[in-house]
Amino acid sequence: LRIEQVFESGGYATLPEEEVMLDFRLRPNDFNNIITAMIEEKRLVRLGERVTYHVKHMQAITDLVVDHIKQHGGISAAELRDKLKFSRKYAVAILEFLDSIEVTKRLGDKRVLRKV
Repeated sequence: LRIEQVFESGGYATLPEEEVMLDFRLRPNDFNNIITAMIEEKRLVRLGERVTYHVKHMQAITDLVVDHIKQHGGISAAELRDKLKFSRKYAVAILEFLDSIEVTKRLGDKRVLRKV
């Protein structure tokens, strides 16, 4: 799908869903159905607040966060923002998502790996 390609080509600087919807001139309900289907097929990952990443970029970011924590003991939203050169909004959304899937947990202003 062309919509998937937009998220894939966006890399770490993914476009807001609303912008993609407008670019494709889709009605909100139709767009949401398409996005929901791609999320269910594990082609896209929605982090919340309509922030959506292609699954390959989300995996790369997850690997980067895990590696950074292993090397430095933790990662803050500011460190992730600076590392990937995007807004704090995206960094927070990513870290909250990683908390929600139990990769990380918040400890003060940092994220650390969740102990298994």
